[in-house]
Amino acid sequence: MAPTIRRKPLPSRICTEPRASSTPSSVNSQSASLIQFEDYELDLGLFTNSHPAAEHQSLLFASDSVPSTAIPQYPGHSHSAHISAKSLKGADSSNSVIELGAPPIQYVSWGVDWRKPTFICVALVCALSLSLGHHFYYSSLNSKIAGDEAKQAWTIRFGTGFAFLIVLSLHAATAVAFGQYVWTVVKRTPLTLESLDTLYSLTSDPSGIFSFELFSSAKVALLFALTFWSVGLVGITPPATLTVIARNITYYDVPVPILDLSQTGWERVQEVWNPGWITYTIATQAAIGLEVVALPPPVASQDWAYEIEFLGPTTRCELASPEEQAVFDNVSLSFESNNLIFNYLQLNDAIWNNTINWQGPMGTPIRLFYSSWAYSDLNSFGVGPTDWFPDCAGCRDSSYSSNQAIYIQTSTASIVCYESNALFTITIQSVGGQQQITQTDIRPAPNTTSSSPANSAHYLALSALLMGNLTLSYLFIMDPGPTASYKDQWMINSGDTQMLSTGLIACNDIQASPWVNLSNKGDGSPDTWPNYGALVSWRQMFQNTFPSEPWMCRNQTFLRAIEDLANNITISYLSSPELTNTNTTFKTITTSNSSNYYQYRPLYLALPYGIGLLCVSIVATIGLYSIHLNGVTHSMNFSSILATTRNPDLDVLTRGASLGAEPLKTDISKVKLRFGPLLDSKEGERGDDDEGIHVGFGRANKVGTLRKGKSYI
Repeated sequence: MAPTIRRKPLPSRICTEPRASSTPSSVNSQSASLIQFEDYELDLGLFTNSHPAAEHQSLLFASDSVPSTAIPQYPGHSHSAHISAKSLKGADSSNSVIELGAPPIQYVSWGVDWRKPTFICVALVCALSLSLGHHFYYSSLNSKIAGDEAKQAWTIRFGTGFAFLIVLSLHAATAVAFGQYVWTVVKRTPLTLESLDTLYSLTSDPSGIFSFELFSSAKVALLFALTFWSVGLVGITPPATLTVIARNITYYDVPVPILDLSQTGWERVQEVWNPGWITYTIATQAAIGLEVVALPPPVASQDWAYEIEFLGPTTRCELASPEEQAVFDNVSLSFESNNLIFNYLQLNDAIWNNTINWQGPMGTPIRLFYSSWAYSDLNSFGVGPTDWFPDCAGCRDSSYSSNQAIYIQTSTASIVCYESNALFTITIQSVGGQQQITQTDIRPAPNTTSSSPANSAHYLALSALLMGNLTLSYLFIMDPGPTASYKDQWMINSGDTQMLSTGLIACNDIQASPWVNLSNKGDGSPDTWPNYGALVSWRQMFQNTFPSEPWMCRNQTFLRAIEDLANNITISYLSSPELTNTNTTFKTITTSNSSNYYQYRPLYLALPYGIGLLCVSIVATIGLYSIHLNGVTHSMNFSSILATTRNPDLDVLTRGASLGAEPLKTDISKVKLRFGPLLDSKEGERGDDDEGIHVGFGRANKVGTLRKGKSYI
C-alpha cells in the first residue's frame, strides 16, 4: 500500500524540530510502497520498504520522482538524505512516526550581477558607434556619383538599417534601465495596485504616461516612459540626410589656350602683303562675322564657362592732335585739288563752288564719307588688298612709319589709332552650343612694348581691314523718270575698302553724316528728282545703298567701334594653335552635363542622434545609480513577481481574482502597496532589527524600510 505521510502541525514558524505522523490506509508488507510527504508546501516522493518482521522502516527519496535540487540541503548533512521511521510501541506495525530535521534559514543574496549594467553600457556604446558609423558611411558617399537605381536602393537600405539598429539599442538601454529604477520607486513610495500596474506597463502601454498618481509620485518614471516611446523618432530623419541630386559635371585642370606672344605664328609676316597671314585670316573672320571667332571647346558639352586673363595687342583710338591734323589737312587738300573729292568741312569753299557752277545741276562734287591709310614696315607704304596710300606733300614722311598708327578721315572727323598692349579679362561660355564671350575688363598693360612681332602682326591685319576709301556721287545716277522708287541707290564713286564688309558701316560717322540729307547741289534745294515731284529722298537712297542695323556698331562711334573690333580680333587669336599655348593655364570648368550625385547634410543626422543619445544617457545613468541604491540587479520577469508577492495578506486580498483578468475590482485596485520587509512575517532566528524578515510586496502600513545589506529571508 501507499500510505500518505503529512507533517505534524508546528507550534510556531521558528520551531526547530518539526515532526510528522502518518496514518496508513493500507500497507503491503511484501512490496515497496510510495509514501507522499508534504512539507513547506513541497511534495516529496518517498519509497518505503515494509517488512512484517522488521522493527524499523526505511524511507528513501525516489530519485525518479523528485529532482535532487528539490530536496532541502541541511547544514552538516550529506547530499543524500536518510529518513528513519520507528514503529510506535503498542501500535500497529504499519503505523510509524517519522522524524525530520528542521529546514535551514536561507537569506537573500546581496550583490550586483554584472550582466544588467554591462548590457546598459554596451547598448549605449553600440548606439554611439552605430551613429558614428552612419555618419562616416554617408560622409564617404557625399559628392560621389549615385549610380543606377539598384545602387541607390542599397544605400537607402543601409541607412535605414543603421537607424533601426540605433533606435533598437536606445530602446534596449532605456528598457533595462527602467527595470532597475522601478524597484527604487516601489521601495520608496506606496502606490495603489492600479498605479503599480501602470508603472510596470509603462514600456508596453504608453497611456500610462497620463497617470496622475505617477505624475505626483514617480515623475522620473514618466521621464523613462517618455524617453522610451519618443526614442523611435530618432530614426526618422537620419536616413533621409543622404539625398540624390542632379549636379552639373565639373572638369578639373582643363588646359585652355592663352595667347603666347613668343609663338612663331606671329613672325610669319613677310616683306610683302600676303592674304594668307594667319592674323589677317582671323581678323577678316571676326570683322565680317561681327563677332569673335569661335574658340575650340575645352570640354565635350553644350554648356560650359570659364574665365581667363592674358596679355595681348590692342588698339587705342583718339581724335587727331594738331600735329596729326596737319597730315589730314594735306590729304584733304590733295583730294579736293586732284580728284574733286570733298569732306563736309570743305562745303561751299571756292573749289566746291567752282565745281558746282562748272558741272551744272547734274554734275555734283564727289563726297567723301570715309578714307583710311596706314604706314607699314613693309617695302610699300600701303597695307592690305587695296594697298592704297594718299599721294600728297609730306604724306610719305618716314617719321610716321614707326608709329604703327592708322589714320581715318570721315566726312567730319579725323581719327588716329595706335597699337598698344592690354591685359584682357574675359569670360568664355557656351550656351546651348552657341559660344559667347564677354569682355569683363580690358586695361592698359604697364611696362610693355608695342614693337613685338605680335603687335606688328595685329597692326597690319587691322590696317588691311580699314584701309581704303568710300566716296559717293550723284554724277552717274541717270534720271529714273516715272519709275523712281525707294529701291534707287547712291552711286559709289570709290568703294575700295574692306570696311564696307564690317559692322563699322552702321556707325554714326557714316549713318549720321551730314552728306546723307544734303541735296544734289548742296545748296539746300528740295530733295526731289528733277521734273518729277518728291518721289525718293536722299536718305532713303543712302539706306538702300548701305543697309545696316544699330547693333552692328556696338559702340556707335568709330572711336570706340574700331577699338572694339581690334579687341575682338585679339580675342579671336585664341582660336589658333599657332598663336597660343595650352600648357600653361588650367581651369576648373563646370558643364551643363549632369549626373546624379549624393548630397549629405550631417546636421540632420547629428541632431536627432545627439538628442536621442543624450536623453537615453540620462535615464541610463539613473538606472545604473538605481542598481547601486538597490544593491542588486532587478528585472520585471515573472520570477521576480513570483518571489516578491509571497504574502498571505495578498492571498486574502486577491481572492476571487486569481485569473488575473482585467479590470481589477475597485476594492483591490485602490489598495496601496509597497515593497520591503513584511513586518508581521518573521522567519528563522531573529537577530538584529529587520533581520530574518521576509521581503515582498505588502500593504503600505505593514511594510518596513528595506535596507541594503541586511539579512532578509
